Amino acid sequence: MCTTRCQPSAAHHFATMTSRVASLPAVSRHAACQSVTRIASVSMYASAALSATPWNVDSGRPNWWRSEVYSAAMRSAPSATPTCSARSKTAMIVMPDFGTSTTQSDTNISLNTFLVPVNGDSIVGIDMLRGASLGNLSIVGLQITNNIFNGETTTNSTAILFPTSGSFSGVNIIGNLFHGPWIKLKNFFGSYGGALFTPLMGRLTADWQNDDIVFENIAGGVLTFNVIPSATYQFTCTLLYTAAATTNGVTFAMTGPTSPTSFTYETSLCDSTNNCTTAGTANVVRQVGSGDDATATVTTNTPNTGTNIATVRGILNNGANAGTLIARIKAPTVSTITVLAGSGCIVQELP
Repeated sequence: MCTTRCQPSAAHHFATMTSRVASLPAVSRHAACQSVTRIASVSMYASAALSATPWNVDSGRPNWWRSEVYSAAMRSAPSATPTCSARSKTAMIVMPDFGTSTTQSDTNISLNTFLVPVNGDSIVGIDMLRGASLGNLSIVGLQITNNIFNGETTTNSTAILFPTSGSFSGVNIIGNLFHGPWIKLKNFFGSYGGALFTPLMGRLTADWQNDDIVFENIAGGVLTFNVIPSATYQFTCTLLYTAAATTNGVTFAMTGPTSPTSFTYETSLCDSTNNCTTAGTANVVRQVGSGDDATATVTTNTPNTGTNIATVRGILNNGANAGTLIARIKAPTVSTITVLAGSGCIVQELP
């Protein structure tokens, strides 16, 4: 069914007029739509047109019968060239194996928009699994780039689906935009080639001072990142900070979504005893924790009142729940630790 109304034409107005005269059903006053698939953009287009019998053609009947003749002619006349279009909300590319050993070489899939209907379920954007589970499909050279996968409310949908077996080499997946809870890539292995998702990044644009004595979000949540279900992320936060006095301690941590499969990270920073001025791992205070605010031990002091540095790095294997990954801070005294502008995090989803 068309999703937009075609632009009115003279034939359309004529059809409406004659339909009213003949008291035909309302459906005959609207143009039928014809779908045409354009592979290059993975979009669907619909259009409509009607051809009417000219008013002065001799029908062989009295004039008051003309509307019946015109309507019959319009119902049987072929459609003219499409004059209006509307993009479909769904699209899919299939790379089949045709039931036998099949090789695809030097394939480029780019500049497509995959639109999923509201609450669309179990949709595949680029499908290489269909009919290929027996290992018949071989791909040598495949680039998937600059596509938009838009499925804001989709569930159980996969953007790029590889077969469970087969031969793949020279694959490059980069620069695609995923909007919504897609499973971005499935059945992909590093031996196939390269795949890179756009990392999530954030930083402080101004200095921020702690205002609580318990764990709190840094800068009110500036370093907050949305994560999707069933995805794996590596994250690193590099944080610059100053202390009001060397006797002020601090610690950093992370929080994640509810019920992750695993969520482990390490914080590294210095204190006046392990002041990091001498090379060696013994000079760094390290904590490893699993779960929200798990690295909770505050250092007893700070090396100096100038600029100090801390890092938080880890891996989140997310479970079934979407959620957020947030950088956090804890200091035993209010307004003693200032996290400096330029501090930030990089969160990278892994293929």
